[in-house]
Amino acid sequence: MPALKDIVRIQTGIYLKPNQFGNTVYIQLKDFNERGQLITHLIPEISITDRLSHHLLNAGDILFAAKGDKNLAAIYRDEYPSAVASSSFFVLKPTKEILPDFLVWFLNHPDSQKKLKSEAKGSSIASISMKALGNLEVKIPDLHIQQLILKVDELRKKEKCIQNELMSLKDQITDTRIIEKI
Repeated sequence: MPALKDIVRIQTGIYLKPNQFGNTVYIQLKDFNERGQLITHLIPEISITDRLSHHLLNAGDILFAAKGDKNLAAIYRDEYPSAVASSSFFVLKPTKEILPDFLVWFLNHPDSQKKLKSEAKGSSIASISMKALGNLEVKIPDLHIQQLILKVDELRKKEKCIQNELMSLKDQITDTRIIEKI
């Protein structure tokens, strides 16, 4: 099984001070919702110079939150505004042998999260090192299987949403029946 460092290029995010007249989004952990999805109404708050332009994110780059309790992985997509990742993230640039969405799924999988959290260091704020992340062994099925896994995961998420909606409707019906009996 290859290590993550063998199938992606890993670089660190950067630390910059936000300003009012920015032209680029500075992605931070606060820009993600509770499901680990990037919030799409992002506001440019930093100015990128030519010297820092190599830090701009490209479609398919993966952001991995290395600091804190929430070590999520998320993909940066075409439709997002021009952005750089803060120093709370590692930026992973995958090769062609693995789908970026599959790698995000793999990194967010409970087994991978458990392995990474066991490597975290720090007393007040846990942090996963680039070495620990790079040494994570990655199971890479062929591309067709990767696509099937992603489809099953998408269907599972839809099923959960439907189940939650159904539970909410059942609660409403029960509440209505109870109040009508008073």
